[in-house]
Amino acid sequence: MTRKPLTVAQIRKSKRECGLLYKIIRSRLGLSQTAMGRLIGCSFYAIINREAKKRIYTVGEMVTLYEVSGMTPDEWVALMKEIAK
Repeated sequence: MTRKPLTVAQIRKSKRECGLLYKIIRSRLGLSQTAMGRLIGCSFYAIINREAKKRIYTVGEMVTLYEVSGMTPDEWVALMKEIAK
């Protein structure tokens, strides 16, 4: 059975506001934290830290996450608007 990707609303409901973008993209791709780290070129521990504490993203992170997400520009903008609420 394939798990459905997390939504911003589901993460907010669980009271987890940090690292939303990393969690959403990783969930959409169906990747473990280790695999996500390999994909974007950082360690498993960096992904854990970013998901636990990240609140502000650099332009480089945003570009990388967009590129690996496979989302269309419209989907990406909709996700950014949802996260910004």
